[in-house]
Amino acid sequence: MNKRIGLALMLTLACAAGGQPLPSQPLPGQVQPLADGDEAAALEALRAAPDQVEPYIRLAAINDRRGKLHISRNYLLRALELAPGHSGVHHLLSVNYARIEDWEKAFVHMESALKSEPRDAAMRYNAGNLFHNTGKFPEASQQYRRAHLLDPANFQYHYSLALATELADQREEALAEWTRVIEAHPGKAAPHSRRATLMMSLGRREEAHRDAAKAISLDPKSADAHYVLGRIHEQDRELPQALEAYEQVVAIDPEHVQTRYRLSLVHRRLGGAEEATKQSHIYRSLKARNDALDTIARAANSIATGNYSFAETQLREAVRIDPENVQALYHLGMVQQEQHKFAEAAKTFRTVLSLDPELAMARATLGLALAELGRREEALNELGKALESGGDSYEVALFAGRGFLRLEDFARAEAALVRALDLWPSHPGALAGAFELYVMWDKTQRARAYADLAAEANPNDAKLLFLVGLFWAGEGELERARSRLQRARTAQPGDNNISDLLAKVDELIARQARGR
Repeated sequence: MNKRIGLALMLTLACAAGGQPLPSQPLPGQVQPLADGDEAAALEALRAAPDQVEPYIRLAAINDRRGKLHISRNYLLRALELAPGHSGVHHLLSVNYARIEDWEKAFVHMESALKSEPRDAAMRYNAGNLFHNTGKFPEASQQYRRAHLLDPANFQYHYSLALATELADQREEALAEWTRVIEAHPGKAAPHSRRATLMMSLGRREEAHRDAAKAISLDPKSADAHYVLGRIHEQDRELPQALEAYEQVVAIDPEHVQTRYRLSLVHRRLGGAEEATKQSHIYRSLKARNDALDTIARAANSIATGNYSFAETQLREAVRIDPENVQALYHLGMVQQEQHKFAEAAKTFRTVLSLDPELAMARATLGLALAELGRREEALNELGKALESGGDSYEVALFAGRGFLRLEDFARAEAALVRALDLWPSHPGALAGAFELYVMWDKTQRARAYADLAAEANPNDAKLLFLVGLFWAGEGELERARSRLQRARTAQPGDNNISDLLAKVDELIARQARGR
């Protein structure tokens, strides 16, 4: 199986998952998204007290739940500027970086968090997850053990300790630990299933059989336990019983790849050539799809770090493996668009729409690509259709707004961007789009209303910060201009345009001071 161990953040703020293919673990600490009103409250708190950490953490959590890791990370980095030693912010940043597999930064922030809170069980657990997901199982087991000692009743901490000990190839120690987990949590099926797998690897098939049967009695829907039972029967050459167990697995989880492979072998040994061929075909199809999904996941990590060229290479490989994978094709088009390959992006988005004509987001991004190419009528047609079919998708509204803005169709751009902001009031892209729209449209009062909101929501976007600084300088608001330009220089230190404008603003402020 290709399931991922949880990087579950045991705080009420967020939960996360990431890592390499490992035996499945339940994710503790799952929380429901905040109610819609909470985002508005957080934004209001941010406007009222922009130097307080809490609103940034709340907005980071909201965006984390939406899967917008880069937006969440920007809020957390701003919070860290305000409170460099805040252990909770370091913890959240560690989890955020882990989810895009930037392990170096994840470890740095986790170390900072633990310096302040060495007895925080959740932080110890996530430190274990970092080591686990980078293949350092002895170190992972040390951190999990500390988390377990701090919170002995927590099943996930104890389960993770036993699993990391097993993966560190300390099999006898792991066997003893699994036994302790079972004694502490007798009603849980998963530890029995894991211990059965370990018993089987030690050649203790009778004990493995008992554990697998016990796991099934506790949870008849445990695919892992049925799979272990099937492997035991297969090794004992009890092929009809193995077949029955494997069929239970695929009844529970039709996409259990390894079971499809075992079924093809068992059917062939039992003389069922036709069924063996069918199962082999399903196995190859599932494996190809999983390979493509793994490639897409690696590409997503490359996109998160801004490595669009490498992401494009990975996504092309995913499309080669699975030519009709809409997800891979859509992300390929987005990466091409980020690299200003608008003609290629338009072609890719058309391929996506040929496979899924109802995908409004692909139609919106196609419209934007056509707008960038100057193909006005085609772009207007696609953007209009996208908005008609996009329903309550803020992303469709945002990209349509950007497309209309590129075409300088200001009225329709405004309608789309206002719609996006209605659906997601704090979205950095929508706030930036609204500011740029009103500047281009010469609606100064509205531009003033959005200038600081856009800058606060995009604290690391040097280009936008430069434009906001330039706007405030033109409005005669020199102190506000200087503040934004200083932030832009921090975000992009080597930009001469930013430095030159900042120097001019500083000179004007000095002249005003001398004239008073």
